[in-house]
Order: sequence, then C-alpha cells, then structure tokens
Amino acid sequence: RADGLNRILIDRELAVEGKEILYYKYEGKNVFLWNTGIYELKLTADEGIPLKTLEKIAENALSDRAVEEKKVLDQTEDLVPVEPVTYPPETLPIEFPFDLPKGLKILSWKDCSLPEGEFSFVVYVGTDDGKEIAADEAFTLDRLELNKPRVLAPMGFQFREHINIRFDCDGIVEIEVSDEGDENVRLRHSLDSPEEPWLGEKIDENAFRATAPVTVIVNPIGEYLSPAIEVGHRDTLTDREYVINVRTYDGNGTQIISAKLKLTVIPDEGYPWSEIYSPPYSQNQERSRFLSIELIEYDYSDVYKLDEYYESR
Repeated sequence: RADGLNRILIDRELAVEGKEILYYKYEGKNVFLWNTGIYELKLTADEGIPLKTLEKIAENALSDRAVEEKKVLDQTEDLVPVEPVTYPPETLPIEFPFDLPKGLKILSWKDCSLPEGEFSFVVYVGTDDGKEIAADEAFTLDRLELNKPRVLAPMGFQFREHINIRFDCDGIVEIEVSDEGDENVRLRHSLDSPEEPWLGEKIDENAFRATAPVTVIVNPIGEYLSPAIEVGHRDTLTDREYVINVRTYDGNGTQIISAKLKLTVIPDEGYPWSEIYSPPYSQNQERSRFLSIELIEYDYSDVYKLDEYYESR
C-alpha cells in the first residue's frame, strides 16, 4: 500500500508490549503493529528513527484509519439488509468462468456483491429438465480404493480455497509430503479443530502426526513460495503430481498400515485461466481447478501381519 501499511500475520513472540501498539526490532528496522482482530497493520522505519517519532507516526496513521472506518459505519448503520435478487440465466455476467458438462444448465443466479466490493455471485445449476442440484448431491465424501483414481471437487468448492482430505483409523496417523512427486505443496491441520481445520488455529507442517480422525488441508502450489506467503487458491498449475505418504499406528506405537496417495492436476478445458488474475501465478501460466486423487499403495506392516497370523492359529 502507498501509505506504508501492509496486511500481514506475525509471530507475537517477536513483539514487545507498548501501549495499544506492539513494537519489535527486525532485520535492522523498527516495526510497529496494530491488531485489527484478524490481521495486523504493519509500518516499518529505519532503526535510527527515534521510537517516539515512530509512535507518533503510528498514532496519526491509526487516527486517519479510525476516521475512515467511522465514515463507513455512519453510512451503513441505517441500511436494512436486503436479500439478493434472483435473476434468469440469460442475464448472467460474462465474468462467469465455467463451461458446464453436458446434461447440466444454469437455472438462475444471485448478485451477492457488496457496494464498492469485489464482484461476487451465486449460480444455481440443474439438469436439463430443471431439477436443481445441491452441492452435497454433486460431490460426496467417499472412501478411496486401491488403484481407482477419483476426480476431486474443484478448488474453491463451497468457498474452500484448498483441498480437504479426511483420514480415519483407530489410533495415530502420520502424514508427510513425499519427494516422489512435486514437493511444492503445503499441508495444514488444526489441533483445536482436527476435523474442521478451517475453523481452528491452523498449523503448516508437511510432516506430522495426529490422533485420528483428522482432516488435512492440502494446498497444491506447484512452484516454490516463501513460507511467509499465505496460500489459498481456487486454481493451481497444470502438469503437476503430488505424492503423500500415510502411516497409521495403534495406541502402543506399533505401525499398522502404510499407504501412498497421488494427486494429479488434470486438464480444465472450460476454465479461462488466461483471463483470471490469480496471484502468485502470472496470467501466462496455465492453471486448473481440478485434481484427481488415487490410492497407489496400501499395505499392512510386517509386525501387524505376524500378529494376525499368530492370532489366527
């Protein structure tokens, strides 16, 4: 931003408490942070600038922002919420970036854009005979079978800018990104909300153990991005494969199962990727919203096989 403010997430352990503003020194700079509730506003200055001067700059910046926020509140406090109007399919804006499969058609759409906000709309899809298809009818949670690839719901489905994979077993599950595929993928999980990690405090780890059941957020990036860069996309680079190793253990720490999952980015012919701005990708990088998932290996450990053998005798 031109005013020197950036929206970022920060490590609070670096900070030193000071009035309503957090200060710390980092890479030869004085930095102040102001918490907005979800993000922080950050301003940096040369280390030689006195802290008092920096504090005054901070206070002025926050005061200006508070005035703008109050203007917005004053303009909206008397408004009554209005349900978005439903429009017929022929009026859908040209920005709608999808070609529907044969046998499906657009039934109607709603404009959910906010004033001076990003354009947003909801599209209702149905069969040729006019029957509306709900999201949970179009895509279902299903078990994987060995060597049977499945097509995943598109990235961005139900406003999730990632892929969700649920792992379930009696005990502990160990998950890691394998070097057999593209390693530019990020895994996320949550300790306080393991089955719905998007609701909890998320942890980025490409190798971890968790008590099952657990849902893992998978962000297939396809190229290196600094760990400091937040990820969450509705498309990804084509011609990429990702492999994830999975092992399960019982309560005593004995390994039971080892498995491998392969995620493959598949062509998305109806997606006008060259017309859609999707950072950090450039508009000349071909992208897709779809991946397939396949269970390519699944085996019981030798210890488990021996235990089963002796128990059966």
